[in-house]
Amino acid sequence: MSARPHSSTSPPVPEANGPSTRDFVGHDDLVFSFGPSWNGDVPAPFEVVANTVRLVDAVAPRVLILGFGLGAMARIVRKRRPAARITGVEPDVDLVRRSSAAEDLAGVELHRLSARDFLQRVRPPQDDDRFDLVIDDCFEMRGDEPVRPSGMNESAEWVAPWLQPRGIVVRNLLPEDGPVEEQTRDLAKRFRHRLVRRFRDWENVVVLTSSRPFPAASRAQLRPRLHRLPGA
Repeated sequence: MSARPHSSTSPPVPEANGPSTRDFVGHDDLVFSFGPSWNGDVPAPFEVVANTVRLVDAVAPRVLILGFGLGAMARIVRKRRPAARITGVEPDVDLVRRSSAAEDLAGVELHRLSARDFLQRVRPPQDDDRFDLVIDDCFEMRGDEPVRPSGMNESAEWVAPWLQPRGIVVRNLLPEDGPVEEQTRDLAKRFRHRLVRRFRDWENVVVLTSSRPFPAASRAQLRPRLHRLPGA
């Protein structure tokens, strides 16, 4: 997960009440996800991406996370839906090794592949075993800047065979790769409905797409609750 505040704004002020995200995400995972300058706030884009699982009707949704990292997103998805069946795709051998050894990620099916190779080379599941939610959170570093891997902004046709007919694709975006309309043109061609979430304090744009309409309450279900993590 890459999340970056607008350079012209101060860090967002977290809410004072509610459970700490530290209760279900390790400190190392969050530092990896948000960078060494992370100040203890849980970025709103991170929570919105994870909260997408709330829009899935299935009690035990199948979730595919492209760009698994150290599993911070998987842990929050499991907090939202404990019965979720999660598959993670991550090309970094060290991250896959560490995630595989984590007790609280037991049961996650991990693949050490790039997202592009996974979607194009692995045979998609059949019918009911397809995914209810695909989280596209793929970034790689180009110098000091996180950018989308080559081809991933044209990946809608690769993702479609993995998705349930009423499934959701959520894509986390940063501005380096161009305007949102350009970065999601492939999704617009493949999926009829979309929901775009922008943030006052963050450069990220989170885009949800699906073949089914999003309920009127979707924005409320996605709403983040930022919490200061103690001891961060």
